[in-house]
Amino acid sequence: MVRKSLVVFALMAMAAPAAAQEEYVWTSKRPDAPAPAGVSWDRVLDKGALEVSYRFSTTHSNGVYFGGSLWSPEKLTDQFGYPVIPLSLVDLTQTAYGAFGLLDDLTLTGSIGVTRRTREQITTSYFYTTMTQQVGDLDVAALYRFFNQGPIQAHLQGGVRVPVGRIYQLSPTPFAALEFVPYDMRIGGGTFAALPGMTILVQNEHGSVGAQIRGEINFGTNARGFRRGSRLDLSGWAAYQVSEYFSVSARLKWERWGGISGQDPALNPTRDPGHEAYFSSGTVVYIPMGVNFYLPDDHKFGGQRLTLEALTPISRDYDSPWLGVDWGLVVGWSMSVF
Repeated sequence: MVRKSLVVFALMAMAAPAAAQEEYVWTSKRPDAPAPAGVSWDRVLDKGALEVSYRFSTTHSNGVYFGGSLWSPEKLTDQFGYPVIPLSLVDLTQTAYGAFGLLDDLTLTGSIGVTRRTREQITTSYFYTTMTQQVGDLDVAALYRFFNQGPIQAHLQGGVRVPVGRIYQLSPTPFAALEFVPYDMRIGGGTFAALPGMTILVQNEHGSVGAQIRGEINFGTNARGFRRGSRLDLSGWAAYQVSEYFSVSARLKWERWGGISGQDPALNPTRDPGHEAYFSSGTVVYIPMGVNFYLPDDHKFGGQRLTLEALTPISRDYDSPWLGVDWGLVVGWSMSVF
């Protein structure tokens, strides 16, 4: 009897530390909890929570690539006979986001932005710049959390893009007072699109990791006779919590987009690489690096976040001559209203 009691006591003593060590529970109250600045719709809010955010992003493209190689203007003219060669493209976008926790596992979110694009190009006789600026399309989505256990969360994304942006985008050129701009200058798509996706978040005492897959499936044909190609984005990231206020992150991003279906009758594919529709597909891989700042709830300005992420491509593969992405930057601010 005594021996049996000693065995039971020993087993209880061995099990005590394991029982006392509680499983870590994922929390958003950390600087590393949200995804890096360049990732959207990354988490589900608590029921009744309202969050607003603002994001500034810029992407700079320099030089025309074909496949993974940079082609000189002279080579492009010799090989393809283009009379117009693009040199650079700068995209500046400001986006407003809103998210509301409708239920414990269901969040509604939406975003809309204003974009300005500036493009430099040359001909045998001219150097000129074109510019477009307008409100982009409206994105709305529902995020449904289907897994929430300990340090792991996962949710599905079901969204739609509503074409509210203007499809008639023109700019003065040396050839005419106003001309329709190339496809890479178009801001609004002019068609509805489905925005499916899934995100997984994992966290421990020191940091967070996550992965997201997002798609864009366009439908129909816009008023200019074409439809943008569908796209697929894959991201995986890791963030380290340096302190309760600050974290650093690294991400691997892969994106692939399809060619344009149809053709704008105002664009001539033999004039400018940006006028090419069907073969305007490509793949780019980035390694973005970021920093994140967070003010805890007990702070005077608690619940606010400031995030920054720099994007550098490590691989480009364009299926036709296309302006190649050189670098990008995303700066975001968010605040929990309640």
